[in-house]
Amino acid sequence: MEENKNPTTENANANAEAPKNDQAQQPQPEAPAAPAAKKPFYKKGWFWGVIGGIAAVGGVAAAFLLTKEDVAEAAETTTDAVAE
Repeated sequence: MEENKNPTTENANANAEAPKNDQAQQPQPEAPAAPAAKKPFYKKGWFWGVIGGIAAVGGVAAAFLLTKEDVAEAAETTTDAVAE
């Protein structure tokens, strides 16, 4: 006589015989790295970029204001030169 083979029971038997050592076959997750210490703001690049930008704008503004002639004085000088 033929035996009725049920695929479900075959799988159950195969699983019962399989080693229960699943953890050894899977790679272990690495321990999480310790969080890096937070840098103070004055040690970050963006901070010094802002400081440099402010210094550049201040330098240009100072040069413009210190070398600018008075508008009325410039107009007199121009009209005097044309009249002569």
